Formats: sequence, C-alpha cells, structure tokens
Amino acid sequence: TSPSYFIGQTLIDIESVLRQQLILALTYTSDDRDDLVGSGNHLCGGCTSDSICEQTADICTKFFDALPEIQRTLLTDVQALYDPAAGSKEEVIFTYPGLYAIYVYRIAHVLYDLGVPIIPRVMTEIAHSSTGIDIGAGAHIGEYFFIDHGTGVVIGETTTIGDHVKLYQGVTLGALSTR
Repeated sequence: TSPSYFIGQTLIDIESVLRQQLILALTYTSDDRDDLVGSGNHLCGGCTSDSICEQTADICTKFFDALPEIQRTLLTDVQALYDPAAGSKEEVIFTYPGLYAIYVYRIAHVLYDLGVPIIPRVMTEIAHSSTGIDIGAGAHIGEYFFIDHGTGVVIGETTTIGDHVKLYQGVTLGALSTR
C-alpha cells in the first residue's frame, strides 16, 4: 500500500464520518424539523431533506478545500512551538498539548466559519478536557501561534489574536464583564 493510497483512503473515511455528523447536527438544529421528510434518494445518504443534503455537500466541499491552508497554518504553529528543549519538531507535534488544542481549534474554526452547528463546540470541549486549554471555535487566531504550559488558558469566542503570539499558563482572553 502506497502512502498516496493510504492518505486518499483516510480522507474518504473522514469525509464519510463528517457527512454523517453534519447530517445529524444540521437535522437536530433545523428550524423546520417537523417538515423534514426522507425520500431515500439523496446523494449524501441519510439526509432527511434536500436542504440538509445540499448544505452537507457544500460544507464538505469547502472544508476539504480548506485543508491545505489549515495544514500550512499548523506548520507555522509548529515552528512557533519549537522549543530548544524539545528534541525535534516531531516531538513537539506528538507531545505538546498546546499544539493539540491549536490543531483542534484550527479545524473547528473552519467548521464554525462554515456555519456548522454544535460540532465545532464539541471539538473544542474535547480538546479542553484533555489539555486544560479552552479555545472558542469562533476566536480569530493568526499564524505562528504558541501555547506552552497551557493549563488554564482560556481564549473566548470574541477574541482576536494576531501573528507571532505566545501564551503561557493561566491566561484568559476575551472575557466580558457584565458590570
């Protein structure tokens, strides 16, 4: 099995799971849930309406079109995260919780911008539970972003962070006061 075949098959599998999850999220949040009727002849399979089927196909296309840019941006984050104490960039990729939280955020943010309900929030909450780093999917974060020792970092939905920014533990950005 060649690497190209493996990557292609992995993307096909991801696309299938993404479609299923989008159908569920869009159906669950649809304003006209009572009017949804499944004809069984939709292109995406499992859709309950033509509208959700079309939305799902559009979101999948736009999401997969965005993957090269997500990868490019994540590579800038790896460069920013590179720590002389780390043995290699691979060590940073596989062992730094800050990069995991950023990775999940970058993907969730694209889905958020595409108007996907629920899924981006669930993604960032899973990353939060495993890393202690809470990044709202709606936040806008530039390139070369670094979070080290990130326990207790909170980046709210309304936050905008520019390029070449480094954060460390216990930082909260974007909190609004009701006073």
